[in-house]
Amino acid sequence: MLSVFLRRLVLAVILTAAFTMAPGIAKGQGGIDNDIARPQVCQAETVNLPPALLRHLERLEPARGSAGPATEEMAILIEADTIRSDEPGIFFMNGNVHVIQGRRGIFADRAEFSEFSRVARFFGNVVLYTEYGDEMKTDTMEIEIDTFLGTMTDEISIRFVQRPPPVSGSGHFAPEFDHSALSGTGDGVFSDARDNDAAGDLRVSSKATAEIVEINGRNYQVMRNATLTACTGENRDVVLSARQLELDHERGVGTADHLVVRFKNVPIFYVPKATFPITGARMTGFLFPRFGHQKNSGLILSLPYYLNLDPQYDATITPSIFEKRGLQVFGELRYLTPRSQGSIKGEILPDDRVFRDDRYALSYRHRQALLDGMKLDVDIQKVSDTHYLSDFSGNIDSRASIFVPQRVSLDINSRHVLLNATASAYERASDHVGVDDQPYDRLPKLNLEVRRLGLSPFEFGARAELVRYRHDVKTRISGTRLRLIPSLSMPLERAYGYVYPKVTVHSIRYNLSNTPDGERTPSETIPIWSIDSGLFFERTVRLDGRRFLQTLEPRLFYLDIPVRYGQAGFPDFNTGDGNANSFSHFFRENRFFGGDRVGDTRQVTVGVSSRLIDGESGQERLKASAGQVFYLEDSVIGVDPVVNPDTPEQKADTSDFLLGLSGSLTRHWTLDGFARWSREQDEFSYLSLLSRLEHGEKIKSEVGYIRDGDQREYLNVNHDSAIGPRWRFRSRFNYSVEEDQFQFGEIGGVYLNCCWALGINLQRYQSDGERHNRFMMTFQLKGLGGIYTRQ
Repeated sequence: MLSVFLRRLVLAVILTAAFTMAPGIAKGQGGIDNDIARPQVCQAETVNLPPALLRHLERLEPARGSAGPATEEMAILIEADTIRSDEPGIFFMNGNVHVIQGRRGIFADRAEFSEFSRVARFFGNVVLYTEYGDEMKTDTMEIEIDTFLGTMTDEISIRFVQRPPPVSGSGHFAPEFDHSALSGTGDGVFSDARDNDAAGDLRVSSKATAEIVEINGRNYQVMRNATLTACTGENRDVVLSARQLELDHERGVGTADHLVVRFKNVPIFYVPKATFPITGARMTGFLFPRFGHQKNSGLILSLPYYLNLDPQYDATITPSIFEKRGLQVFGELRYLTPRSQGSIKGEILPDDRVFRDDRYALSYRHRQALLDGMKLDVDIQKVSDTHYLSDFSGNIDSRASIFVPQRVSLDINSRHVLLNATASAYERASDHVGVDDQPYDRLPKLNLEVRRLGLSPFEFGARAELVRYRHDVKTRISGTRLRLIPSLSMPLERAYGYVYPKVTVHSIRYNLSNTPDGERTPSETIPIWSIDSGLFFERTVRLDGRRFLQTLEPRLFYLDIPVRYGQAGFPDFNTGDGNANSFSHFFRENRFFGGDRVGDTRQVTVGVSSRLIDGESGQERLKASAGQVFYLEDSVIGVDPVVNPDTPEQKADTSDFLLGLSGSLTRHWTLDGFARWSREQDEFSYLSLLSRLEHGEKIKSEVGYIRDGDQREYLNVNHDSAIGPRWRFRSRFNYSVEEDQFQFGEIGGVYLNCCWALGINLQRYQSDGERHNRFMMTFQLKGLGGIYTRQ
């Protein structure tokens, strides 16, 4: 058996090394929408303002911050290599023509100006720089200088620069979908690319061409037979073309007539009239559709519609057509204030043709800072049936849960006192558990904690808890539990070690109902004596030429809890055996978790740890621990309320041999492991190994191996990576070694090229004893999230 186990352990180590050492491979969180929404650094394209305009702007700089004169009220500066006048009021300029007014400038090879009509004509390499920094190039331009009315013709190209939205974004939050400006900075998919632009360089957000451009004042342009793209460089994968394109810079809105969207020069979308933002402002409109397929649902098509309600509020409505089920509608309202944030989500599918009933899900989340040190937390979710979370995915949060939470919590936190009031319940959301397995509702739970008050040389702490438990099964025991847990310790600390003697008292009292054979008001008081002590030894060692500090830290923990048989009449509202799967668990005062049991024991835990600390960085490179518990008396208190001294829960003996290991093998790669070696079984009764690799957004990976107390073995992989500048790969797997099959598997990939994005996600999972497949695809084009139609 040991050889079989070793082979499986070697397999786990090989998989761990393969996933953590491979370059550019990492761990994934969230779905493909989150992957697509990751910030992407794209090659910067900038507008370089000419030196003559820069020098002029430098002279204007001291006035910035004061209102100052409007651009049209400023003097007009005209420069050229030669300026001549053949008749009064008519001027001809040749070579390096500059016409600058305020923050606006026109540059050309030649120009003509009539002082009478105030009309100027520019010829050859004409470039107009607007107040915003937009660069408009053409061969011929005519413009009325005072009103700034004019026309551009011949080979027109325009580069729009990024600019902030009209309203400050301090109270805004970035939407999950791309509904940002064609020439703005709020593109949820493609923006957040930063670069160190030199002075006078402005970041290009979109580019346009047109046959004719009518300049109707300083803030309005009309483009005839225009094209527009937000792709960078020479990339023109996504191009918008319109018979007429109107840009209103004062309102930050663009309007297109007969808009056609082309992808790879193939028309994929047409609308007679569309409006979109031309700044970073959010705007109401359709977002790009999503496509998918699921075995029990068939083809899935979703078309989100974004509503920009207010700088601090927005909403999304998403109708989805399921080929086999019908029409589902999802809605989300989000809000953000200086002291609160939250969301309300809901989706409904009337008369599901597969399930033959109405299906719905609701979610409400709210976080609020009421006062300094006081906060409110609300998390309420509900689903229509126990199959909902396995049948649908993508919008409501509790996708992989067997219970959905309904919780309201209020915290008041000060230096020495923490007060918490919580009301919580859980709704069953899976057929894998029965109604009897559903956790108790806590309506309410009040908790008061006093933290380590210094009464030299003592430290005093206390905790009080009052909980009312209720269960959906009316025959189950319910009632109220009160716990009072004061403690007094006298910490003795020196540089070479410590001794922490401590006395704690657990007082537990109940007021119960539905107890036909038991006492309605059982109570018990249990004293706890403990002494925790340790020493520190250290030395300097050199490994591979590097200096390390090595420590040796023996630890001795004595715990004495007398048996109190009054616990035999206690219910089990929320108590478990605890997590004996960590080294620190064996240095706890109470081996049980929850509040219904205090485990009797008289024991000594002996442990020793050794750490290897980098002498230069101070980082802990390796920590190894070993220990064992010596039980001096039998322990009789268990989770089961029946207490029988003749059948103790733990006999006076020793525990399994305990081993712990953690380390930072490199700056980005860490390992954690814990094992219990059973002398009786001559094998590991528990073993876990977790490998983590994290390198910013480039690499995040986790690979874990677990062998539990029932000798079941699992491999878990959670992985996300950036493969080059444009690709991301993600995967999650839960594999049962015993059953030789995957419990859950997911593979996803995203392609980003700063102009469009494609995400694909494949899932294979088990539900109701059957295996199911789910496929989802998200396709998004840069800048199209904010387009909407008007009839």
